[in-house]
Amino acid sequence: MLSLNLPKGLVGSFAGAAACLCMLLTACQPPAPITGPAVTPKSEDAACRFGPGSSFSSIATLRLGRKAQILGTIREHTWWKIEIPTSGKTQCWVSDSAVTSSGDLSQVPVAPIPSGLVTALTISAPAVIHSSCDGDTTNPTSFKISMTTNGPATVTYHLEVYNPGGTMLLTHTDDASLAFVSASTQTFDTGDVINTDCGQFNIKAVVSIPNSRTAQTSWSVVTP
Repeated sequence: MLSLNLPKGLVGSFAGAAACLCMLLTACQPPAPITGPAVTPKSEDAACRFGPGSSFSSIATLRLGRKAQILGTIREHTWWKIEIPTSGKTQCWVSDSAVTSSGDLSQVPVAPIPSGLVTALTISAPAVIHSSCDGDTTNPTSFKISMTTNGPATVTYHLEVYNPGGTMLLTHTDDASLAFVSASTQTFDTGDVINTDCGQFNIKAVVSIPNSRTAQTSWSVVTP
C-alpha cells in the first residue's frame, strides 16, 4: 500500500482539484441512450414549442444531430411532445415535418394539449391626477394593461385597489376575460373603472386563469 505524507495545504489543493475534475467529467458525460421512440431534426435545428402548433411560443431548440425521447403526441401524429436532455430536460413540442421519428410510434400516448400561460403582465397609470377633493367628487381613473401569453388562452383577470401600504383592500372590479388566439401581447386601456376621492393608492392587476400572475403600480389624486 502506497501512502504519501503531504503538507495539509497541499492535500487540500489535491482534494479540491480532484473534486473539480470529477464535476467536469460528470458534466461532460453524454446523456443516457434513448431506447424508445425518438426524433431527430431532419436538416436544421428544430424549434420546440410550448404546445403543438405554431400558435405556441418556441421555448427551446432541438439541435441538428441530437436525438430526443418522444413522450406524447396528438391524435393526428403531426406533433411530438419530447424531452430535450441537454436543455434541463425541457418538455416541449416539435412538428413532425421538422424531424425524423423512429421506434414503435404505436406505443406513444396521446398527450393533453396545454393552454397558453400568461408569461408577462404590467399595469401603468398617470403618476398624479389633478382633480377636486371635496369629499363628494369621485375621480375616475383609467389604467393601461399589457399582457403576454405563450399560446392560445382565455385569460381571467380583475383589478384591486389598496391603501398606500398595500395592507387594506379598498375596492375591486369584477372578473373580466381576454382571449388570445396565439402567443402574443395585448395592450389595452381599462376605461374609467376605478373611482376614488383624493389620496394615494396602489392598484394591482390580478390574473387568476389560466395561471396566477400579478402586477401593480401606484397613483395619487390631488387638488390642482
